Amino acid sequence: MKSGEILAELWMACKVFIYGVPIPFGYDLLRIFRRAFIHNNAWIGMEDACFWIGTTYWIFLVLYRTNDGELRLYVMAAMVLGMVMYLQTISDPFVKLAGKGCRWLVCQGKHFFAGIKFSILKLGNKLKNRWKPRIMKGRQKGQ
Repeated sequence: MKSGEILAELWMACKVFIYGVPIPFGYDLLRIFRRAFIHNNAWIGMEDACFWIGTTYWIFLVLYRTNDGELRLYVMAAMVLGMVMYLQTISDPFVKLAGKGCRWLVCQGKHFFAGIKFSILKLGNKLKNRWKPRIMKGRQKGQ
């Protein structure tokens, strides 16, 4: 009977270890977003506040569902260990690679929309120059 309980507790610790990974992964997504779209400190502060509110909710949800809301030190340690393992292994290469990819996409998007803007302005100038003499002739006849 005791070994079954121990295995259940061990299994719960393993699940909570995995549930700790989305927290730094979510912050990595925020870091990638910040690298792709540069913005001021007020927005960064609001993003951080929203992130930590969401993280608090996530931790509460995990503790409530896995442990009926009881705080157990080994459960919290397993979650922190999951976060640390992610941060030490995957985080930096993921942020560097995804950050470069997002910056490239943003740059390509800027070039694409700049080309569209240039084409629209060029077309507008052609139409303006084409219709301007006709408008001027109409004004001269009316006077």
